[in-house]
Amino acid sequence: MKLAAKAVSASIESRTLRKVILKHVGAYGISYCEFETLFALSNKQKLQPSQISTYLIQEPGAVSKTIRLLENKGYVDVVHDDEDRRRVFVSITKAGKSLVDSINILV
Repeated sequence: MKLAAKAVSASIESRTLRKVILKHVGAYGISYCEFETLFALSNKQKLQPSQISTYLIQEPGAVSKTIRLLENKGYVDVVHDDEDRRRVFVSITKAGKSLVDSINILV
């Protein structure tokens, strides 16, 4: 298979998976962006918002808004670094991890 055909195939698979995930995340009261953020955090102990932005290829402002929404819902914790209060770390809570696990089972 040629490279271009592989890229098109991967793009179609990606869109199909996104549709399947979207179908399920709405039932849990979160958006696709919120799910992506939780999924990224479920694979790491903690991340800085800039790392999440890079990983998800999203604008920093959008990531900050998503983190605030998830924090208000109790799915993530936001903690300032003890040595440098400007540094912020985001980690997934037990409730957030449970949510990701529930959605992963459905998908």
